[in-house]
Order: sequence, then C-alpha cells, then structure tokens
Amino acid sequence: MAVEQAVAITQGLIERKMQEVLQSDFDPREFRLSESGACPRKRVARVLGYPAEEPDEEDAAYFERGNIVEAWVVSLYREAFPRRCRTQVEVRTPTGEVGHIDLWFPAEKRIVEVKSVSIGARELPRPEHVAQVQAYLHFFRNSRGERKAENAEIVYIKWGAGLQSEVFPIMYDPVQGEKIEQELRRLHEYRDRGELPPLPRDAKPEAYPCSWRNRAGQVKCPYWSMCWTDAKNLPPLDGEAMADKVTRYAEICEKLRAAKAVVDDLEGAKRLLEQYFSPVMDASGADALRASGYLLKRTKIAGHISYDVKAAIAAGVVSEQALEPFKKESAGSFRWSLRKEK
Repeated sequence: MAVEQAVAITQGLIERKMQEVLQSDFDPREFRLSESGACPRKRVARVLGYPAEEPDEEDAAYFERGNIVEAWVVSLYREAFPRRCRTQVEVRTPTGEVGHIDLWFPAEKRIVEVKSVSIGARELPRPEHVAQVQAYLHFFRNSRGERKAENAEIVYIKWGAGLQSEVFPIMYDPVQGEKIEQELRRLHEYRDRGELPPLPRDAKPEAYPCSWRNRAGQVKCPYWSMCWTDAKNLPPLDGEAMADKVTRYAEICEKLRAAKAVVDDLEGAKRLLEQYFSPVMDASGADALRASGYLLKRTKIAGHISYDVKAAIAAGVVSEQALEPFKKESAGSFRWSLRKEK
C-alpha cells in the first residue's frame, strides 16, 4: 500500500470517528443524570430543542481523548476485579431518566466514577461531578426502594505529558440527593410548559459554566449566544446589569495590564540571556549546551521574505489594477478602550 494511500485511509478513519463523537448517543429529549447540578437553563434548552452552537472537530478530539482515557481506566478495574465489579450499570429515576454508573462494587456498596482532566486542573472534585455521583447514590435502588450503594469514589485521571491520578471519596448525602430529585421535577415542569428557566443570578458571560478554558482553548456553553446576545435577553444600556459587567471588565483590564507588565519584563530578561548565550555557542561552534541538568538548544530559522507593495506601486513596477484580483480584505473588528471618568 502506498504511503499516500495509507495516510488518506488513516485520516478518513479519524475524521469519521470525530463525526461519531459529535453525534451524541443521548436522547436530547431526556434530562441527563450526568448533568445533575448543572445550569438548569441549559438542560431545559436542550430538551426543548433550542438551537445550539455545536462543538467542532477540535472539541470532539479533546472529548474523545478523555473518553479513551476513562474507558482504559475502567478496563483496568474490570481486569483486576472481574467478579467484584459491574460496569455501565443503569440507574433509573422516578421521572424516567437513565444514567450509567462506570463501576459498581455490589459487596462493598460502592460506585466508582472515572473522570479525565488536564494535568493542571484545580479545585477538585468539581461540584458537578459530586452532584452526578450523589444522583447515582440517591436513585440507585432495588425493587424495595433500598439504596444499592452507600459511598462512591471519583477517580480523576490527569493527562498531559504523562498520566496522574487523584481519588476523592464521596459519602451519600440525603439532603443533596433530595435536592437533586426536586430539581429534576422542576425541570420537568419547565419542559412541560415549554418554558426556559431564568438565567442563574450568579451567571457571568465570561465565567464558568457559561465559558471556560481547557487545553483545546476557549470553550463556551452551546447556548451562550441565546443567553447573552439574543435581542430578547439584552438589558438596558444604563441598567444595573451593565454597570456590574463594566466594573468586571475594568477589573479584568487592570489585571491584564499587570500581567502584561510581568510578561514584558520576563521576555526582556529572556532575550538578554539569549544574546549572552549566542556568542558563547558561536565561539565553540555549537548550537546546544548542557548545564545544571538542562539541555539548551538554538535552531536557525530563515528570515521572512515580504514585499513592499506600496513602494512597488509608487515606483510604477506594478499597478493597483493588476493587483485587484489578488486583493483580500478582512472582516474588520472593533477596537475597545476604557478610561475612568472624572
């Protein structure tokens, strides 16, 4: 098989898989137990069929990497405890939702939920993951209504240059379990009325769960535009909501200025050290040096070639008419500025 053909086949398989990942296996008309405690507006919007901004293939690749890691960890449990645990065990709620527990240990009355996060993830366990596990503990019952699990573990697999793990024990909280059940009933009421819940009072367009960053970059809730830029939801220009947002914007700008000053200082110091290293390497005819347990290398990058089109037109070498078919114009953007009024 030719190399080009093999590459084409591999790329085709990957693209097909990414499209499969983008097609959710969940019934969009059902509320997901895995989203217990999540934004109620988002949950109802999905069930009611509101248009969403779907993830692209880059997002899909990020999600699939997590799925692969999680499936691998579950398989390790199955191999180590083949008779003690069950996988993908169904949990059913009185209102008809179905969840799937990663691992259940019947004798120990314990469930294990595996999550993958980036190596730099902080503030674990995440509240939404705890809520998901509490939902499983609350609804996972036998025919007599007795709970089949008393405690749980959330296993975080942190991936980056390598893999790390962190485990958090979770005990069943009947108060939180009842709260989750009541929340589901309220969501059903909104759905039955065809009505969206209001935006949570503490929601912010620039903060989780409306938007956040992961290793794939900036991520927004698929209903971000519906909540924050739809004409029906816009606040008055001189309203309290705008005052709060502008104050937050000013705080962010100030933090950004301070951070840029630190970055500028560090980049300047870095450049000066590189100017110092270069003649040392030149004198030895080397492009690398080892010291203090580090390997420092420099790589020659060819200079960028550009053409001064304005000078060429002024010199009569080429005309604007000749260049017209090759003209490209960007969409343009806004330049934002902020100053404190006196």
